[in-house]
Amino acid sequence: MMLRRFWFPLDGHLGVGVTAATLEEATTLAEAARRELWPNAQRLGTPVQDVDIRSLDQKHVAPNIGPVTVRGIWYPTNALTKGDLIGLWELESSEAALGLESGSLMMFLPGGELRYASPSADGGLSVSILTFRVEQDSIITNQASAPREERTRYRLIGPNRLELTYDGGLAVFARTS
Repeated sequence: MMLRRFWFPLDGHLGVGVTAATLEEATTLAEAARRELWPNAQRLGTPVQDVDIRSLDQKHVAPNIGPVTVRGIWYPTNALTKGDLIGLWELESSEAALGLESGSLMMFLPGGELRYASPSADGGLSVSILTFRVEQDSIITNQASAPREERTRYRLIGPNRLELTYDGGLAVFARTS
């Protein structure tokens, strides 16, 4: 199925840009972004189908769009929602200073649960169970056994790559499911 670009105007805000196969799918994604980023905003405006990127605000929108050729939200680029994260992610690369182990896994579950697994010295996996939520350009996690919110900046690159910035160091995870 062919993907199409959609633009949803939003009163008081620039709007939401989405690439999807159908108007119904695009509306679902845009509405999720609106609820996550602007919960008090009115409903989305009438969508522009097959929007020409050059017709959008050249000072604010155009320089800040994400990839428009893959399914998902491309404006605002901080519109990552919990739904975009759901699934299993494996560490692909990280800066040595972060101390992340090759083979580390993150599983984001519906309802805001995150399971983080890293290889242990005995050859097994050490698993931590956390909660997560998304705010602006950050994933906020908390662990019940040692309560303290941690804020990690993210960038989703297409549907299958997630860049996380921990204390200034970069880690890249690849979606495996």
